[in-house]
Amino acid sequence: MKFGYSMPSASPLYPEPPFHYENNQVISIIFRTAPEMLQELVPAPLRSNPDNLAFIYVGIFNVPQKGIYKEAGIGIPAFFGETFGSYLIYLYLDPALAIMPGREIWGWPKKDAEITFTWTSLHCLNYMDSLTRIAMILPDNVAIRRSLNS
Repeated sequence: MKFGYSMPSASPLYPEPPFHYENNQVISIIFRTAPEMLQELVPAPLRSNPDNLAFIYVGIFNVPQKGIYKEAGIGIPAFFGETFGSYLIYLYLDPALAIMPGREIWGWPKKDAEITFTWTSLHCLNYMDSLTRIAMILPDNVAIRRSLNS
């Protein structure tokens, strides 16, 4: 029997990695928050960043092997020893099928949500609870808007 990357192996739920991303659109919002909040959210042995930064991102991702999906996440820049990286607290995806490879192969904390996203607003809904609602005012700069919409 042929080995698959999900069950049943004769008819896997998703194709074999690696996955290739093409023509994605992502916006990230970086903000400062209370150091107490970061310490509460970042588990040991990780350490939160000294600048008290966190981030929210949302995007539309195109993966030819899996299709187009929306993803929204909240993360904190953090350290593991001297290694710098990001600790992702929440990852929400729409539709649910996009969740499977990330959870099963790499262990990402991905969950199902209904994501509505434009370049000026984000609404992330999970099981009828509003998780995130953001309104943005982008600079009136043609070059920025052109790069975001390409």
